[in-house]
Amino acid sequence: MKNQNLLVIAVLVAVACTASAEPKESALRPAYPHPGPIAGADPAVREEQEVLVPTAFIVERTADRLSVSEDNRTLKPIKLSVGLKMELGMETELYIYPVGTIRSAEPISIGQGGVPRAGPSRATSFFYPKPDGFLKAGTPYVVELKITIFETDIPSQHLWSPTGGKYKVLWQQTLKQKAE
Repeated sequence: MKNQNLLVIAVLVAVACTASAEPKESALRPAYPHPGPIAGADPAVREEQEVLVPTAFIVERTADRLSVSEDNRTLKPIKLSVGLKMELGMETELYIYPVGTIRSAEPISIGQGGVPRAGPSRATSFFYPKPDGFLKAGTPYVVELKITIFETDIPSQHLWSPTGGKYKVLWQQTLKQKAE
């Protein structure tokens, strides 16, 4: 009994010390410097650039999963008017919902990165049925991919959040497929 009381006291002291300690940067998760805006970036001065955009994607459904992949065979070039020294980026939002229902406002996944210029690699995302009914067997689903190409004066980096500064959407499209 005495040992149990000492253990309880030790835990309480540890919790109290942790709660009162100043937060410190984790040695396992180093801080990433966030550089300022790109010097000389000027959205008022425009130049034409060509980028590749997908016109389709691949959806495969089995009894135990659904996969969504890029389809590099469908990439087509488009020309965009881009601000001087502005960084181009692409955001993808993926939605999966049962046919006949309203799409959720929140995407299942969001990806951000650079814009393909020579053709991206084939990336695949996998989704599995959940106890809450998501991807229920026998239920057809809509898979929707919203693609946004934007310019920003915030340089691409780890944990990139480019929507501040001189952010502007340049192009957008939504692709849909049915998964049965």
